[in-house]
Amino acid sequence: MTYQQILNNLKTGQLETAIAQLDTLLQTQANHAELWQAKAVALLGLHRYGLATSAAEQALQLKPTLASAHRSLGRALTELGQPYRAIAAYKQAARYYLDQRNKHNAQDCLLSIKQLQSTLERPARTAQSEIIAPPVDLLTQAKAQSNQGQHHAASETLNWLLALTPNHPQALSQRALVNIHCHAPQLATSDMAQAVALAPNDLNIRQQQGEMQLLLRDFGGAIATFTAVLQQQPDTPTAYLLRAQAHEQIGQVEAACEDVANALAVDGQNLKAYRLRGKLCETTGELKDAISNYRKAASLSLEQGDWVTHQTLQHQIQSLKSQLQTQQDAAAQTVHVPIKHLSGGTPVVEVIFNGLPFDMVLDTGASTTQITTRMADLLNIAPTGQGYFCMADGRIVQRSIGHIHSVKLGHTQMSQLRVSISPTSDEGLLGQNFLWHYDVKISRTEIELYQR
Repeated sequence: MTYQQILNNLKTGQLETAIAQLDTLLQTQANHAELWQAKAVALLGLHRYGLATSAAEQALQLKPTLASAHRSLGRALTELGQPYRAIAAYKQAARYYLDQRNKHNAQDCLLSIKQLQSTLERPARTAQSEIIAPPVDLLTQAKAQSNQGQHHAASETLNWLLALTPNHPQALSQRALVNIHCHAPQLATSDMAQAVALAPNDLNIRQQQGEMQLLLRDFGGAIATFTAVLQQQPDTPTAYLLRAQAHEQIGQVEAACEDVANALAVDGQNLKAYRLRGKLCETTGELKDAISNYRKAASLSLEQGDWVTHQTLQHQIQSLKSQLQTQQDAAAQTVHVPIKHLSGGTPVVEVIFNGLPFDMVLDTGASTTQITTRMADLLNIAPTGQGYFCMADGRIVQRSIGHIHSVKLGHTQMSQLRVSISPTSDEGLLGQNFLWHYDVKISRTEIELYQR
């Protein structure tokens, strides 16, 4: 005899024959769970519920995930007047049928639970808690898939869940987010609208609505949604951080920083908050603060065992440190000199010649630095020759030439600067033979010289 022959006898109602055949096989194949399950089915057909219970339990000892055996056990226990144990058995059956994507049998088990609960003293609450359990398992699975970037797998899981329970608001809101990642915005908005209609007071769903708006770049709508959530539940760091992201996208950096601060006030060890604050500091050019926040986030990621995030943050830190060093090097080479006053709209700055301070007009059009005869006398500069110079009005004039041993402007200096000595001018001009080493930037209160 074969197992298939036994199944044929069960289908045609030859139950006693099937049991006899099963007992013969079980003498040599006692560890075959499906044979014990088949015997339980035959015994149920003969209304031998006690023996059916024993056969189903024996099958489950051998194979705990055998959905059909859990179902047979539920049927037997129902007939024996043990509804609570029967509900537990049907619940396990539904769970394993769901794992197998066996929608028909799963729904049949859930219906059996409902019927059993209707006979108990507290049917509504208990029935609901038992029936919701399997969909919650699928919802958890879908969220895990989505968090791992497996959006199409998550969509398939949620489609299955919603085929089983069409009006599951949490599943609808989760599928809305998944649909955004699967490039189906119209489906996403439809799912979210249905979820909000089914559970208008569920703050988690409202928060997911804000996430969807954020992903769809409806930043104003997202801010309004997160604000509504926070008005009812102000200790929600995730809502603060998501609203901060929306503020950041429309350039409201100060508002974004305030939201991050509020998130950290609720949860001082929030990795995402430190990471976002680091990004905001980077945006505003506060590189030292950005590095500090990224370091805190990296430390938390290591504590949480998130090695990938830790490595990403370390790369960001190293990149910012390089940028900061470049800025510091550039700043060290930049000369900042305050403007004392203006002469005909041209800045006048203090220059140190041979240790003595003089006010000099910054003349980027003069090829050679010019000093007055009074300055030459104070500096004891003896002319070393004569030279011809073109004036601003086009005249060519002859003047004495000398050299200044030391010239200092701000923290930069040079030696042996060639100068012309003007007998008619009453102010000195700092010309290109000093300035040509620098790019010059003139602001309202100072000049900046950048080393070329």
